[in-house]
Amino acid sequence: MSEPFWVRFRPKLVEALHTYTREEFIGDLTAGVTVGLVALPLAMAFGIASGVTPQAGLYTAIVGGFLAALLGGSRLQVSPSLSSSPASSRRTACRACSW
Repeated sequence: MSEPFWVRFRPKLVEALHTYTREEFIGDLTAGVTVGLVALPLAMAFGIASGVTPQAGLYTAIVGGFLAALLGGSRLQVSPSLSSSPASSRRTACRACSW
C-alpha cells in the first residue's frame, strides 16, 4: 500500500539547501531586498484598495510570501501580486457593491 501524500511531501526548500552556495545566497538576498522594496508598498496599496487597512495588506503579503516560498514547488513563483491577491479579492468579488 502506498503512503499518503502528506507522508511523502518534502518542500523544495529542503532539497535546495543541499546544493545551496554562497553566490546563490548573495543573489537571492539582493533579489529579496529588491522585491521587498516593491512588494511592501504594493501590499499596502492592495490593502487600501480592497477596503482594509494597510497593515492587513502587509500581513497578507508577508504570510503569503512565506507560505509560497516554504511550501511551493518553484523558486520563481514568489511575487508581490501572488501574495497580495487574497487582500484584493474582497473588492473584486463584489464589483457592484458601493463601499
